[in-house]
Amino acid sequence: DTVLFSITLDGTMKIGPTPKHYRDDYPAQAFNLTTLENVSHVLCSPEGELFCVRDKDLYRGPIPSKKNVDWFSMARRVGKKDWGKCRILFFHPNGELYVTTINGKFYKGPQPDNEKVSWMNKQATKIKLSGCFVDNSQHLGQNFHQFRYFCFVKDKTISNIISFQFLPEHGQRVSENPEVIEERVYKNKESSVQLKHSFTFDKTVKSSSSFAHEHGFTFEAGAEVKFKAGVPFIGEGETDLKMNLNTTHTWSFTKTNESEVSGRCM
Repeated sequence: DTVLFSITLDGTMKIGPTPKHYRDDYPAQAFNLTTLENVSHVLCSPEGELFCVRDKDLYRGPIPSKKNVDWFSMARRVGKKDWGKCRILFFHPNGELYVTTINGKFYKGPQPDNEKVSWMNKQATKIKLSGCFVDNSQHLGQNFHQFRYFCFVKDKTISNIISFQFLPEHGQRVSENPEVIEERVYKNKESSVQLKHSFTFDKTVKSSSSFAHEHGFTFEAGAEVKFKAGVPFIGEGETDLKMNLNTTHTWSFTKTNESEVSGRCM
């Protein structure tokens, strides 16, 4: 859903439902997140990522979903020096960044992603102003004077997953390495009698697995989902991916899941 993200005069981040009527009370409905200090510009990309200018540097990172979180510890710096001379920054719906400087220059370009590359000199295109216009406006509430910044953003934060399913038909075997479970050495160099010995062992090994995601969503720090469903595995001597329907795993998006597997050889 699209929500309204804002920052108050004291630097407090707030997020809440988009006002649609002049009787809507956004300041009361929005809830506090964390505080941004010493920032001169704040904006959100159409994909829901937060960009901030502090001093002369530009940072980008996910919108925080919990209170009292140091946002700059989660963000990464994607620009240096040039960003202190910006007057206005905003994103086009197609994701391009537009910037006006304090001396009146106007630029557009891709979203900055590398602090070692000068966005204004190497990536952006300088454009000219050809006039502007104001569309018909609508009254959407009161008391908005207490905020320094506003931007609309897609809420893509996941704090919980209700259901989950693997699709084994799309699975691939990426790599395969042999592992020695048990090893015995028998020496019979000086005898003509054939050596006979029963080789048996019981062994418990630890199976490790991790979860990675490739999409535009942001997971809340420490988000977990516990489910009893099929877990993919490849049987001995087989190549196809199958599902183990009797295993319960607790998946974490930041940690490695570990479970013990017992085996016997006789």
